[in-house]
Amino acid sequence: MIKVLIVDDSLTIRKKIAKLIQQDPETIVAGEASNGKIAFEMVKRYSPDVIIMDLVMPVMDGQEATELIMAYQPTPILIHSSATNRGENYKTMDALSSGALDFIEKTCENWDKELLSRIKRAARIKVVTHIKKRKKEMLPDRTITSKLQKTPSTPYNVIVMGASTGGPKVILDILCKLPKNFPIPIILVIHLANNFQDSLAKWLSYNSSFDVKMPQNGEFCLNSRKTLFFAPPGKHLAIINNRFQYNNAEPVNFCKPSIDVFFKSVANASQINSIGILLTGMGCDGAAGLKQIRQSGGHTIAQDESTSIVFGMPKKAIEMKAAVDVLPTLKIADKITKMVMPE
Repeated sequence: MIKVLIVDDSLTIRKKIAKLIQQDPETIVAGEASNGKIAFEMVKRYSPDVIIMDLVMPVMDGQEATELIMAYQPTPILIHSSATNRGENYKTMDALSSGALDFIEKTCENWDKELLSRIKRAARIKVVTHIKKRKKEMLPDRTITSKLQKTPSTPYNVIVMGASTGGPKVILDILCKLPKNFPIPIILVIHLANNFQDSLAKWLSYNSSFDVKMPQNGEFCLNSRKTLFFAPPGKHLAIINNRFQYNNAEPVNFCKPSIDVFFKSVANASQINSIGILLTGMGCDGAAGLKQIRQSGGHTIAQDESTSIVFGMPKKAIEMKAAVDVLPTLKIADKITKMVMPE
């Protein structure tokens, strides 16, 4: 049985979640707390397998509670938030940087099935003590070059990433481990609710030394160092003639933007030599595209099962023999650093 601690200042919401959990044969309610301070004490007392954490609460909010729990009583935490509230969006991202595994919107479609599914996924993840990283006072490296040539010291000229469920925290972990003088851009396609896109960009930029932004349609894609570009919501992103191109074609793998659409365009770009990385996520989007990158001569990496919130996309890539390397989160940054910046 998966023991679940429910943390929310609304009695109505707590009872709604408790009823859902009690109806499932694999889950049980370990306890209920109306604020983060009570939750921390209950974690020490009951050792739950998963915590469902609200954000806006009296006494101690969800972000503070997450930071405290992950520092002293590491436990898988799911943030239960309102995507329509911009302030909660930022708090959600802060909670992820403090060690929370994932988040779910209170008003998402098929909320009941989605919440139970995420509880069961989170329960199998082994979490570790996590002291929240604080942003160092530094300016992003905005050095611009007209073109990044493929040279012996920099054989690759772009990193491309695809992610879905559980992706924000993994992406931040990778960015924070990359060196300050990382010489090439990173381009990301992530499946994320539209309301969180702006919050994600600002959160990643604040908590890392990367300049994070959405590219302009037609912008040259190889002209920035220490920059993370990310696909806009509701549009496919591709690389055509070394420039970013948006299109409004139909969803691929039920996704828009689609990682496969982006990865396949990268594989077909003659002047791009990429490292393709497929991270945690449900379904199979990105696996076929990753294989094309490998076949075109790029290096490919899939996140391993032990550190994936959902081992769907990377698993499919591994099964298709699309990944050269299968690595845990924290080793991905080390690998690409050695490949991009060999000694």
